[in-house]
Amino acid sequence: MQRPDQAAMGSSPQIAPLRTVRSRSLPPRGVMRVANVFIGALLRSPLHGVLSKPLLLLGYTGRKSGKRYHLPIAYRRDGAIVTLIAGNPWWVNMRGGAPVTLRIAGVELRGVATPVEDREQAARALLALLEQLPHLAKSYNAALTPEGRPDLASVRAAIETQVVVNVALDPAAPAG
Repeated sequence: MQRPDQAAMGSSPQIAPLRTVRSRSLPPRGVMRVANVFIGALLRSPLHGVLSKPLLLLGYTGRKSGKRYHLPIAYRRDGAIVTLIAGNPWWVNMRGGAPVTLRIAGVELRGVATPVEDREQAARALLALLEQLPHLAKSYNAALTPEGRPDLASVRAAIETQVVVNVALDPAAPAG
């Protein structure tokens, strides 16, 4: 189904399935839970510099439970847009746009997170993130070329199992 603005352009974007499949390269869930608690504490501490370049701490509220969650996650920032990749179903809390906090390099920021539905846009975002952090390719079900760059075909395939979430930062309201 096309939106009116797409019909005028004569193109129909490929809408991503918006589902996640956990990568087999990740440690067991129990190990990840313990690691996430430790990493989250480190990201909140004065020692955050050790992990702040590749990781941020995402804070969001569960839509059904109302419970507050904090999740360390790799990111790519381009000005006021922060791109996250969901390999687990936390992204469903972002449908329709959801207020979030991001702790980046020790600074709390606010924004609105929205899953990216257009496959091509999602593939470009994942490609850009993996160009910045190629060691995460396997975690996101993508591959690297022999030169160590993200393989475009595998990135496009990875979008079938990963969901890209963009966070539009609120420039006027740092969290506090």
